[in-house]
Formats: sequence, C-alpha cells, structure tokens
Amino acid sequence: MSEEKYVPQKPVLYDLKEHKFMEGKQNGRMQVIQASENVTLQWCQIRQPHEVGLHRHEYEQIVFVPEGKCKFWCDGIDYELDAGCFMVIPPNAEHGIEAEGNMYVIDFDIFTPKRSDRKQTPRICDLGHKNWDKGITDEVTEE
Repeated sequence: MSEEKYVPQKPVLYDLKEHKFMEGKQNGRMQVIQASENVTLQWCQIRQPHEVGLHRHEYEQIVFVPEGKCKFWCDGIDYELDAGCFMVIPPNAEHGIEAEGNMYVIDFDIFTPKRSDRKQTPRICDLGHKNWDKGITDEVTEE
C-alpha cells in the first residue's frame, strides 16, 4: 500500500431510471453516463431486426449481459452470451452484437478510457435518493 495518506472523496452516483433513453442505431435504445474522467458507461436495449454493425475503436470495452441472449462477435469469432455473461474486448478488436429473437437483450458496457465521442443522456428526474449529491448535472464538457 502507498505511503500517501488517503483523502476521502465522495462517490458519483447515478440511477439509470433518472436518465432519458436515446434511440440507438440497432433497433434499440441506450443511455450514456460519463461517469468520470476515465470511464464511460452505456446501457443498451437491442432487439431484432438490426444490423450487427461490426466496428472497432481504441477503447477497451467490458460487456455485461444482465438480461436476454445475444451473439457477440470479436475478431471473426461469434460467442453466445446470456444473462450473467461478461466479455472484455481489447482495444481495436473488430466486434459487434446481434440480439437473439424479438425480445430485448440488455447490454451494459464500460469503456475505458472515457469515450469522448459519446454525450451523456439528459437527466429527466430526481428520484430523491437519500444522501445523493444534488450537484449532478447534464452538462458534459466537449474535449
């Protein structure tokens, strides 16, 4: 452990129920949270029909599927993921998701470093969580 003294900091708290969805490209919708200077969070709901949309980016991406089933391609290999599965996608790997069936697959993504090409979805309500910092705003600085 470092000899430096730890200085307590407040955590940043978000509730996806307080944020607006935006329409996604793949017959779905998503929410984006710019959680810190280092991390972007993305909550997606995708269903058929949609294009797989193979792509690559410089960000490491952690994919968690809390609900539904999908095929996830990574560098030419398809992997079947269902509720409870994680996948860590290396930077610059070609990848994409395909929902199975007409039910939504939920895909929770964590990107690091922070994605400068994503804007945070607007906060549309305050559910009044006890002890939460009321200073959270929708303002996202352009980089």
